Amino acid sequence: MTKSLNEVTNKKYMKFLEESIDLKMLDSIVTVFYDKVLNDEKVSHFFKNIDMSRQEASFKLFLAYALYGKITYQGKFMKAVHADLNITVDQFNCVEMHMMDSLTLCKVPEDLVIGFSKMVASVKGHIISHS
Repeated sequence: MTKSLNEVTNKKYMKFLEESIDLKMLDSIVTVFYDKVLNDEKVSHFFKNIDMSRQEASFKLFLAYALYGKITYQGKFMKAVHADLNITVDQFNCVEMHMMDSLTLCKVPEDLVIGFSKMVASVKGHIISHS
């Protein structure tokens, strides 16, 4: 049976990730982060009807891009993903706080946290719908 180009590409991509990025750390960050946001009444409703396995996988790829910059992020653009959610500044700040707490709890190196924080600040306007 011949493997599709996608299967071959995905295997090569996963091998690259495993060699280049601390996948266990990414798993930990995703677990801690979603535990926080799913238990926060300010933002948990955004995830009510979401396939969390798919969401977590997408977020892990985004984190790999945002923290390490060693991959090209192939996900949807921030503005498109968040357009219909009507996210307020307060909700954005809440999620950002949970993310930064998660990075700290998972002992992400400070230089990566600083880079991530700058990246989050740069996309804030694409995520917030109104004040």
